[in-house]
Amino acid sequence: MGGNWHEGAGAPDPADRDRLLARAVSATTSGILITAADLPDNPIIYANDSFCRITGYAPGEILGRNCRFLQGPGTDPGTVARIRAAVTEGRGVRERIVNHRKDGSRLCFDLVISPVHDAVGRLRFFVGVQNDVTRQVEAEEALRAGEARLRRAERLEALGRLTSGVAHEFNNALTPILSLTELAVRDVPPGELREDLEVVLRAARAARGVVQRLLAFSRPEPGEMRAVPFAEVVADATRLLRPGLPEGVRLSCPEPAGEFPVLGDRGQLLQLVINLLGNARDAVGPGPGAITLDLAPAELDGLGAEALGLRPGRHVRLDVADTGPGMDAATQEHIFEPFFTTKGPGEGTGLGLSVAHGLVTGHKGAIAVRSAPGKGTVFTVHLPLAAGATDGPEGQSRGEEPRGKETGTADGAHSGDRR
Repeated sequence: MGGNWHEGAGAPDPADRDRLLARAVSATTSGILITAADLPDNPIIYANDSFCRITGYAPGEILGRNCRFLQGPGTDPGTVARIRAAVTEGRGVRERIVNHRKDGSRLCFDLVISPVHDAVGRLRFFVGVQNDVTRQVEAEEALRAGEARLRRAERLEALGRLTSGVAHEFNNALTPILSLTELAVRDVPPGELREDLEVVLRAARAARGVVQRLLAFSRPEPGEMRAVPFAEVVADATRLLRPGLPEGVRLSCPEPAGEFPVLGDRGQLLQLVINLLGNARDAVGPGPGAITLDLAPAELDGLGAEALGLRPGRHVRLDVADTGPGMDAATQEHIFEPFFTTKGPGEGTGLGLSVAHGLVTGHKGAIAVRSAPGKGTVFTVHLPLAAGATDGPEGQSRGEEPRGKETGTADGAHSGDRR
């Protein structure tokens, strides 16, 4: 037998050493597998108790199968290819791989595979030692997400200060233009001159509207804060937007299980949802396409709250999804900046999402986006529930299982359509 044994006092008898090794392998906290290298498809012939405990599979569900049954949507094909190449060549390999437990949850392993040869040098087995590093990986991802969120927040804060200064100066310049033009329109008799003055007045008022949106992004005023049923706000916004949608665009909003009261200003919350819906409408275009809203409770634990920059506790989560063209990661990095738009010239100011961002942060919430080219976009808003609020009878949407605690990272996910 390979290895080294102490021969003095306390050492096991040679006849007991095999049994001791078997008990030690079974007792270790690392998951250990042995596969038969000389059989078709390299089946598993041994799995220790820790491997069963970590993965959630019973021995009968593991033995005789190839290890690939652990793979899933999060498994990196490149990592799998490197492991397969090493096994094919009969050499050892060390990799970090994402697998999945029996319940479908993600499982991150630090994996070491070693070949085992017989006395004449033939490859007979592979031993795989797997350490569960899922929590470590989640913490690293949360740290990276937090750092990225901090960088975006600092950039948006700097833009906010600059925008606020420009908006105030612009507003000061507009004030006499508006005041004097209004006086002139009243004093000038009907005719070509008055029509020209009315054009100037409309343009000045439009410019003031831009200034107000800039100020909403840079320094949103809290307004009148009270417990507002957010479900009613979402319903009002959909009623306002639905008539203006093209015939080829379908808008769906399943009825939520509760009112989800949040502490906020109703008008600002309505503006937030309208801006997100308007952005989704522009992304889908004339259709065919779909916009879907989903409102549900969300319990943020420490890790999930930290990733979003929020306090742990009970929140309401609003998803606004569209089937538009989506966007790449580079576009998502700037999607909440004022005047950033992917629309053509004259098709928009690029302020809708920046104002939405300002309104969300002004209500102590968080907004994120998930998107990829050709896969549409989902904007997700988390807002803290008002103190003493209830989520409904069972805290869940009708016909759905209750959502559990949200942990891990928030996708810095933004969306990419026609912003």
